[in-house]
Amino acid sequence: MNDPTLSPKEVAQQLGLCTRTVLKRIHSGEIAPAYRINQRVIRIPQSAVTEYLKPAIVGTAGTGATAILDGVNAAVGILVGLATLVYLVVRIRKELKK
Repeated sequence: MNDPTLSPKEVAQQLGLCTRTVLKRIHSGEIAPAYRINQRVIRIPQSAVTEYLKPAIVGTAGTGATAILDGVNAAVGILVGLATLVYLVVRIRKELKK
């Protein structure tokens, strides 16, 4: 059975990327193979898009969980800093009232 081919625009829609980004990734070799039919037409096999997505699908669990924890840690750091700032402002106001 033949592997369907897609245009860069169709690949961009599938990946949620800009067409220009897809073209850059084709030229860098991240999305390969891609075939130039003529000077203006590029076709990408669906299997190349699937291969491009495999690392993202496999790494999703670890990367996503790590990213969430990093975000939570950053938020906690901001909240601690904010609480410290509020504490200092309250102390300064009390000192000024004396």
